[in-house]
Amino acid sequence: KMVSHATGNKLQVQLHNRTEGSATFITPSAPGSRDSPAVSVEHTIEAYYLGEGLKAAPVTGNQISLTQTSSPPTVPTHGYRVACYRSKGSVSSSSPTHLRLYFLNKPEYPLGDQASDETDLQKVGDIHFWERSSENTKTIYQQMMIEAVKSLGPVIRAFQQADPSVWRLVVAYKRGSTHSYWSGISDLYHFYGLYSTHKYVEQFANGMTILSIYLRAMDPTEKDLTSKVHTIAEQASLVYILPRSSLTPLLTTNQLSAEEVAYAYVGWKFAYQFLNRYATEYAAIVNALSKDTVATSMFAQLRSRLTKDTFTEGRVKEAIMLCPSLIKDLYADFEKHHDPNGPRLPFDKKHGHDLKLKIAKTAGGEMETSVFETILTFNRYLVKTNFFQKSKVALSFRLDPSFLNTAEYAEIPYAMFFVVGSEFRGFHVRFRDIARGGIRIIRSINQTAYDQNSASVFDENYNLASTQQAKNKDIPEGGSKGTILLGLDHQTKADVAFRKYIDGLLDLLLPSPKEVVDNYGKEEILFLGPDEGTADFMDW
Repeated sequence: KMVSHATGNKLQVQLHNRTEGSATFITPSAPGSRDSPAVSVEHTIEAYYLGEGLKAAPVTGNQISLTQTSSPPTVPTHGYRVACYRSKGSVSSSSPTHLRLYFLNKPEYPLGDQASDETDLQKVGDIHFWERSSENTKTIYQQMMIEAVKSLGPVIRAFQQADPSVWRLVVAYKRGSTHSYWSGISDLYHFYGLYSTHKYVEQFANGMTILSIYLRAMDPTEKDLTSKVHTIAEQASLVYILPRSSLTPLLTTNQLSAEEVAYAYVGWKFAYQFLNRYATEYAAIVNALSKDTVATSMFAQLRSRLTKDTFTEGRVKEAIMLCPSLIKDLYADFEKHHDPNGPRLPFDKKHGHDLKLKIAKTAGGEMETSVFETILTFNRYLVKTNFFQKSKVALSFRLDPSFLNTAEYAEIPYAMFFVVGSEFRGFHVRFRDIARGGIRIIRSINQTAYDQNSASVFDENYNLASTQQAKNKDIPEGGSKGTILLGLDHQTKADVAFRKYIDGLLDLLLPSPKEVVDNYGKEEILFLGPDEGTADFMDW
């Protein structure tokens, strides 16, 4: 206050104090605003105290800062416990700013670490949690703990409080099974015009984490609070799959919903793999060079390099960021064909003529048009997806592979799957209805290796499956292969990625009629074997 009075600047308070085993943050709070200092504080807590965020420079504050830290803390095995409160009053009569206070402590387990299947809350809980929590909280957490230990994904519940304007969102999940989930849920409820009055992160000795968030509407006259909370509870599973990415600003700036951002992310990765890469010109030149096999091979390599230089992953993302309105249109088309809860249009690989014309008028350039036309191709050839399934840990898509260009892929596969999770993306390709082959983990030692791997992951999968098909020429089963490309920040999460990949495939092999629109309509069986990086996972 003295500095503000002396300088005439707006009063701002920023505090970060750390001692051995604890930390305190105090920061201005502006719910729903991406300029709020609380956003960067929560990202710092998530990365350096919960151990589940993407690393960034730790918050030190450039306003009034007390007890700066010289280095980030060492995150304990189970992460820190967090209690967060938002002040009811403002900083001063002349400043409408509220404060958000974060108190962090290392957990203390009287019985030490416990087995991952232990569910007794008194055995796995922090000593202070057990002493200070209400009986209602213990009952809720115990019920969710029992369910979450048996589940690969999160368990999510919403409870209306005695004050009908307050709802409590509780989420239980396995620690390390996703990233940036705490801040991702914040982005989600801010999108729907809600804010948290207080929230907690509780760590347990069996490796589980439970979040408890008390929500109010920013608008005190909000009439649709109950509906919004239930929507948030449903979409929190989608945020678990894709909590934070380069497309998240489209959600935090209210340009796209959580579902639309997730769809945009999938479309981004699909378009990067399958953009129409000079197909007409390539076919004409290859035909002219048909008698010169050496020249044809050299030209194919040149085309591959030109393609990746032109249609980089970053360029594809930029096209999406510039035209979110087209993503809305494409998502609406996707929803009309695959949401089991609404009126549906029949499967048609030629649908979307009007949408294609709109893309041509709106996209802004040849490259951008190609991106959105490729996403439309994704919609057209999508046979079934678990996107609208309530419980899921990865997004999976069964595609009719006849969209593939025969100039690039001489033999069109029988079927292909595309699976996307927070730590990975991958494919499965088979050349006959009954086929067998292994699942391969693709790791990257640095950014350059990752860029190369991400550019070629489908081509590698196709070639591996094609080779297996040739090997199996004398037996009834055809050839298949699966690939899992680990994200650059998730090279140590092969086990988690593998389980999510398999779970995503199972959602479509054993589809729920109420949650998956199945345009294939026949039973599918995949025979999956070990390959590079997955031999130790096959006994799961």
